[in-house]
Amino acid sequence: PTGASVTAWAFQSRTSETVNRSVRVSIGKISDGVVPTPTNVDVRAASQPAVACKVGAAGPFDCLIAYASADTRDLAVKIKRFSPYVFGNRYSISIEAAEYGVPTATASRLALVHHNGYWYLAARSIDAYQNIKVYRSINGSTWALFASALDYSLSGPSMPSWSTGNSVLVGL
Repeated sequence: PTGASVTAWAFQSRTSETVNRSVRVSIGKISDGVVPTPTNVDVRAASQPAVACKVGAAGPFDCLIAYASADTRDLAVKIKRFSPYVFGNRYSISIEAAEYGVPTATASRLALVHHNGYWYLAARSIDAYQNIKVYRSINGSTWALFASALDYSLSGPSMPSWSTGNSVLVGL
């Protein structure tokens, strides 16, 4: 959405395990530190999810959310596609029912960006070396390894991008 912020997080609850770690997405204009009303995506994340949007770039959808599933033993990385729309005086989202897999697993945060016609997902692997690996997709539904063994990392990656089209992959 033009001029709006898209934020995703894993909700933490100490009172209800059924909603603990549920992924929430909030879209709108953040003012005075108030986050717009969130939407529950109906998935649970084991770590910080990633979100990125590009109009029409995810098949019939505009945005992707990537998360390490808290409901699988192997912490598999999953993708959900969605599109925002205006609903009264706020944004809501239309979420695709399908869930797509990325051939990796992680216990760390993820990074997601759209660049030059492709979606890129960076994840810290859970193998012995904990390298950052990057996966690429044309529409968010099928993913292939793009770069591996970039270097080991103590934490999950970040991938800031700018309107000039540049993106930078960062790991600690």
